[in-house]
Amino acid sequence: MINSNFHQWLASIFDQNESEVNELLDDKTAIQFLITWVLFENRCFKGYMQISDIEPRAKYFANIEKFDVLLIFKEIIYFHERYKDNVLYKNLYHDKPCKQIDEILKVSIDNLTEVESIVFATYVVYRFRNNIFHGNKGVNSWLNFKDQIDRCTKIMQQLISHAETIQRQLKVV
Repeated sequence: MINSNFHQWLASIFDQNESEVNELLDDKTAIQFLITWVLFENRCFKGYMQISDIEPRAKYFANIEKFDVLLIFKEIIYFHERYKDNVLYKNLYHDKPCKQIDEILKVSIDNLTEVESIVFATYVVYRFRNNIFHGNKGVNSWLNFKDQIDRCTKIMQQLISHAETIQRQLKVV
């Protein structure tokens, strides 16, 4: 039987301490990321995103839709600097480094193309999503990455909002 207390139920599903789940749910960071992810995947990736979708979509955003990378440039700078640290970068990739991201990290931030910038930002968001949903960290550790998760949410918000200015799809029917 399902417990009517969501916090208890979620703690049992995650096999985590209920107080840690309460702390997570009381903070809007994870909830905002997860809601934004659903919209991002739906709106920008036709409902389902795979790593192989990142570059074609980045090219579309940059070349066809003319997304203004300056809207997310602060986040790109932050993550570009952050993942030059090999220890932090190891937490970003799954089984092995991504060659395309390795190359992007070698390039000076000022010399990144718009497509590379969008690829990089989207890849970081994608990996955070995977680490949240599939990682082996407990829910209490999510808030240790509050700043990074907030930055990922900002990236998704800008890309969703841009897509909506091109063609409105997210509306109440």
